Amino acid sequence: MRKHKEIAKIAALGAAMAATLAVGTSSPATAGSTRDTEAAAHLRTRSADAVFKNVGSRLCIGVRGSATHSGADAVQGKCRPRDPSQRWVIRDVQRFSGLKWAQLKNKKSGLCLGVTRSSTDSGAKLVQGNCQGTDDHTQYWHWTRRHAVFNGKSRLCVGIRGSSLKGGAKVIQGTCSGTPTQTWFVLI
Repeated sequence: MRKHKEIAKIAALGAAMAATLAVGTSSPATAGSTRDTEAAAHLRTRSADAVFKNVGSRLCIGVRGSATHSGADAVQGKCRPRDPSQRWVIRDVQRFSGLKWAQLKNKKSGLCLGVTRSSTDSGAKLVQGNCQGTDDHTQYWHWTRRHAVFNGKSRLCVGIRGSSLKGGAKVIQGTCSGTPTQTWFVLI
């Protein structure tokens, strides 16, 4: 029973995040619960930050070894919501291609999540780097009502290399397929 309550809470927070950024092509979420409203209000603040938990592995996105240098790999690991290397500040929300996009700035390193070498290739790994308002949008992300997160340049979805369920597996972009390892709960 406790597990079902946790999943419902996580799903509600993810829906609130999606509603805040007006994701997808449908109207904003209308879940209407107090928890959804509070989460949406939190995400509108300048200091809003979140943890991204993979549905398939139940592990969270962080930076390998809690590194603070540019180029460090994004990997999945045991969820530690208070660990700043797993917390991502939602910043620089912009509208382009008819959608709202945001950068994800690592709370520990102060660097933004992007795609290595601005690649548009499926399988390219995600890394942290200096936050830039690049015209190519490789550091901008959009999340959908179906809990997928995709890149502003490549339009590929965030997933786990080889659909691994193990800690330390690299976070990559790939063709959007809706699999559990491309599905993310957002924890605030």
